[in-house]
Amino acid sequence: MLEIKNEENDNYLLFFFLLLTQIWNAKFDRHSLLFFFLLLSINAI
Repeated sequence: MLEIKNEENDNYLLFFFLLLTQIWNAKFDRHSLLFFFLLLSINAI
């Protein structure tokens, strides 16, 4: 299972992701969520 090593860094990634969706006026849909989880999985390695 995926283990998160640094919760503070994950909060930063979540904030950055939400900020990008606002800047690009992107929809908060399944594809953007999949991209975010991809970022989290890369961060957890």
